[in-house]
Formats: sequence, structure tokens, C-alpha cells
Amino acid sequence: MMFGSYTIVPQRNLCLTDIALQFTRGIDDIIQRYIFPVEFPIGVIGNCIILLVLLSKENRTTPCLLLSAMAFSDIAYLFTLLPWWLASYGIFYRNRTFRLYFYIARMNVTAIANLFSAAANWLIMAVSLHRYTRTREPSRTRVRWPSWKSCCLIFAVFTLAAVVTSHNHIAYHVKIIPLCNRTQYAAVAHPVGPDRPMLAKWGSFMEFIVLLVMPIIVVSILCYLLYTGRRNRDISMTSANKLRTLDGETTPMIGEYGKERRESNKTRNSEQESIARQECLSEITVVAIGTCFVITHVLQ
Repeated sequence: MMFGSYTIVPQRNLCLTDIALQFTRGIDDIIQRYIFPVEFPIGVIGNCIILLVLLSKENRTTPCLLLSAMAFSDIAYLFTLLPWWLASYGIFYRNRTFRLYFYIARMNVTAIANLFSAAANWLIMAVSLHRYTRTREPSRTRVRWPSWKSCCLIFAVFTLAAVVTSHNHIAYHVKIIPLCNRTQYAAVAHPVGPDRPMLAKWGSFMEFIVLLVMPIIVVSILCYLLYTGRRNRDISMTSANKLRTLDGETTPMIGEYGKERRESNKTRNSEQESIARQECLSEITVVAIGTCFVITHVLQ
């Protein structure tokens, strides 16, 4: 079975109205015409900036590599949506050549779009899980994965995403129907073979669960755990600082030894506060990304 199989059937003496030729209607048409043209450049430019920052030599940690792969997935996903954006304008949906190639490529482009969407979802899930494991085991904070391990993880994510979304390539056969003396084209997609309806049904169901539902649930739980863990650590750190200050005020320190000890305590406290601030910023960033992910995907 060839990917994206299609057949051009004999033409029919029927002409479609302009409304019938449209690929998008209602709210979908508004999104494609007015929202996507703004979303596309912002998304592409923003993710390109993220890639430039995260792929610098000093930032090649596991979270940065995962976020870089996620940014690449977002860029690729936005580009796969371009055919649908073009199809919302009359100059394209009335063009018979555009309609023909749009029908031929539609199922394959859908599969590729879902692949990049799934990869981005699972990568943010991996980033959240990585951050959570580091907060649960602070001793591992300074331990870094080799770059090849991170690359293997990213490759595994994309491979799994391709497997989950692959049914879109083979589950349907597209019949392209020439109309109106071959000046128009229409198409009908239907499952191929007696076993393909079940493949299309269960493939779409698994794709929905694994691509959308599971990442939303996991990222929501991890964001909540990161938030509550950060709040508890802030409370503990505040209490510890108060006790340390009180101890320093009540413990007499005489001469040079006392001066050196005070300076040592200040240096140690400053280093601990710097590390704590970096950890806090990392967790806030992950929680913010995860929260935005959950909100946008629940709406989707």
C-alpha cells in the first residue's frame, strides 16, 4: 500500500458553488484567515530565538536540548499548517491545480502535523518530569546527562510519535473527482479494505489519548507538584535563614576568628541563595511552560 493512496475517478458533469468549494467555514475560517497569519510569524521567530539561545555551548544541558527539540517541533508544526491557511483563500481553493495537490497530500500532511504535535507534547512532558526528578533528588542537580543520551531520548520521542500517527498514511484511500469539465475537483476519503475501518477508528482513538490526553494529565500533575514543592522549600528556607540570623546574633565571635567565620557564613549563604534562585527560575520556567501547554491544549 503506497502512502497517501488516491484515485482520480471519471469526471462528472456537475459544478460546485463557491461555498461548496471552500475548505473552511465558520470559526475555522476565522482562525485560518485572521489568527494564523499572526500566530505563524510570532511562533516561528520566537522559536528560532529560543533555538539560538538554547543551542549555545554553555546551555547544552538535557532540559535545554529537550526544549530545543520542542521548539523545532513547534516550527515544523506551524509549517505543516500552511496548506490549510492557503486553502482558506479563494485564490487557492478555486484553483484546480491547488485543489488536486491538496487532496493528494492532505492525509500525509495531517500525519506529519500530528507527528510534530505529538513530539512537542511529549517533549514538554519529558522536561517537566526531568525537572521534577531533580527537585526530588537535589543531589543529582549537578549531574548532567551526556549529550548523546539526550539525543537518543529525542530520537526515541520522534520515532514513537511517528509510529502513533502512522495510521493516517495508510488507513484511508482518497477518491478525487473531476467536476465541471475538469475545472474543479472534489474528493472523498474512506477506509481502505475490510480491516482498515478498525485501524482508522482505533488509530485515531489511540492518537487522541497518547497525543493529547496523557500529556495534559501528566504535565498538569507535575506542574502542581513542582509548584507545591517550591512553595514548601521557600517556607523551609525562610525559616532556616531566620534561625541562622538569630544564631549569628546570639553567638559571640571575638577577634579575627569571629570575623573570618562571619565572612565565611556570608559567602556560603550567598552561594546557597544563588543556587536556590537558579533552581527557582528553572522551576518557574517549567511550570509556566507547562501551564500554558495545558491551557492551550485543553482549549484545543
